[in-house]
Amino acid sequence: MLRNVIQSIESMDAQEISQSLTEKRRGVRVKSYAQVRAQVGDHDHKAIVTELGVDGCRFKSMEAPLAQGQEVELRYASEVEGAEVGPVRVQVAWVQKSGRDLIAGARYVDSRENMRRSWVRFLLTEIGFDDTRTYQRRKFIRVDASIPSRIFQEDEVIVPDARLVNIGIGGCLLESGVALEKGREVTVEMSLWRILPTLRLPAAVIETRHDAETGHYLTSLKFGSIDSAQVKLLGNYVINMINQSSPI
Repeated sequence: MLRNVIQSIESMDAQEISQSLTEKRRGVRVKSYAQVRAQVGDHDHKAIVTELGVDGCRFKSMEAPLAQGQEVELRYASEVEGAEVGPVRVQVAWVQKSGRDLIAGARYVDSRENMRRSWVRFLLTEIGFDDTRTYQRRKFIRVDASIPSRIFQEDEVIVPDARLVNIGIGGCLLESGVALEKGREVTVEMSLWRILPTLRLPAAVIETRHDAETGHYLTSLKFGSIDSAQVKLLGNYVINMINQSSPI
């Protein structure tokens, strides 16, 4: 499903990306093509969400009579296998005309409980915006991955042979034969040869545990401060993994 929904992941502005993971996520935008139903009053209209974020979204519609200040309920138009995702209420902040479409920028105004059950939370979680679970079994991970990687301490390679089995905007899950201590500051290098440029990101070790099934160590890493070019390349890695693992 995500293969046909998520188009790109970018930083809004490099100046907005700070050391804070929360602020970093608020400075990231997800370009999408998510088909939704927009309920305005008692009427239902087709719409497409073109940009998705933590605080709000951007959507367009040829049918909906959108106006600044109005509240709209957005319902995901597709069924989500194995998950129940509810609608989300937004308030229109601005509207502009583009050809036959009305384009609106909106902020979420739904309750926290409803947002947790919403399709917005589902999509953002799927691409790695939710770090409430440090470890996830491979069949449950957000974005399945198999990316060759190395871990550096300054200029020294301390883990020469590893792979990422989970990757998202906020961090990744590393599988290796080496246990890394909690709190250690490292650099993670990922490489998909002939597909994407090599990417190096600062990261902190959140926790490490031994996987008795494989005999390897699973290390949860949280990415540090990264610039807009790194955000975009990281997004390309995430999308590449989505395209490999998602059905057409």
